[in-house]
Amino acid sequence: MPKLKRISLEPWEEAVGIFRGVQCREFEVSLLLGDYRIVFPAQSPEASILKTLGKKLVSKGVGVLRTDDPQKPLLFRKHC
Repeated sequence: MPKLKRISLEPWEEAVGIFRGVQCREFEVSLLLGDYRIVFPAQSPEASILKTLGKKLVSKGVGVLRTDDPQKPLLFRKHC
């Protein structure tokens, strides 16, 4: 697997790509999306959401939008 580019999303930024999974480490949780590793602090609300994603999304095209809403910090959509 090629090295993934490590990025973070600011509020109202979106990333789109093929969902490859979620990696949990001691201090961060990463969303593997296309050629990117989107990193969030392990104790963040975003990380909590990522930990609940199932394997049903693997190999699917998705978009993830980071918001400034504490109730819904991440929004997901299907992407063709």
